[in-house]
Amino acid sequence: VSFLPVLLTLVLMSFLDNALYPVLFARAVSHFLGGGTPLLEWGLATAFIFVLTYLNYRGIRIAGTAALALNVFLILPLIWLVAAGFSNVRFDPFVPFRVLGQDAGAQFGACLALAMWFYSGYYEVSAAAEEIENPRRNIPLALLILSPLVIASYALPTLAGLVAVGGWESWTSGEFASMGRTLGGPVLGTWLFLGGVASQAVIFLAYLLWWSRLVWVMAEDGILPAF
Repeated sequence: VSFLPVLLTLVLMSFLDNALYPVLFARAVSHFLGGGTPLLEWGLATAFIFVLTYLNYRGIRIAGTAALALNVFLILPLIWLVAAGFSNVRFDPFVPFRVLGQDAGAQFGACLALAMWFYSGYYEVSAAAEEIENPRRNIPLALLILSPLVIASYALPTLAGLVAVGGWESWTSGEFASMGRTLGGPVLGTWLFLGGVASQAVIFLAYLLWWSRLVWVMAEDGILPAF
């Protein structure tokens, strides 16, 4: 029974977490299509799982290329949003940080939790190190290049919205798409919405790649059941 705690940890950290993204994808696409039945959402989520699992089955090059293409697709409208936002400065972006009130501690805690979530997962690249060319060089180099880009992809669109759109008190889920419609019309708004949909596929692809390798190796080493 020594493998049970390990198996439980894997379930909580990977399978349950990764099960979120097909559901989020299906609901987003259903919303984009004007609404649909539970059966439609089930079909969309199932297709999402099968297609992206098949890409992983074909190998790390195909999965990596697909993830790269999806990342480019979702980053480009963010660049447009940032350019449009900083070209139309109207508000002080630091007001939200000054209006903390009496619950500053709680707000800091929420921000810290978001930061931990946004920037977690870097360690998981080690699970695919054997399939990466010259990992001693390329993994640190990739992290050195990508970490500032990840920080910028979160911070700059948010600042662009603060300086150009305002109304941060009422911001909610899907706000970048709303900002896009304000600053770039329906084209940018729709692109940002679809970029959010693409992000669900990127996360699922990457998580499936890491965890499938990890589970396989642990089974090889006898930490998990051979099947």
